[in-house]
Amino acid sequence: MKKTIKQPPLAGHPARVKLILAAVSQESTPVSIEAAFGEMVSLIRAARHRADQMVNTGMIDLYWSIGQYLHHKI
Repeated sequence: MKKTIKQPPLAGHPARVKLILAAVSQESTPVSIEAAFGEMVSLIRAARHRADQMVNTGMIDLYWSIGQYLHHKI
């Protein structure tokens, strides 16, 4: 049984990062820079979370396949 992997949303898409940087360059106040930095940190955390989920899904699929193999061969 092969599972289909759903593609993650484009939360960390480079175009979004460009928009954040463009907003910072227009408003060069410390508050806007801090807000932009916080937004980028959120993007990085979201990307890491999606990567962790994909790795976990891959490992579960591997273990399931090993279990099926052993069940049919033993």
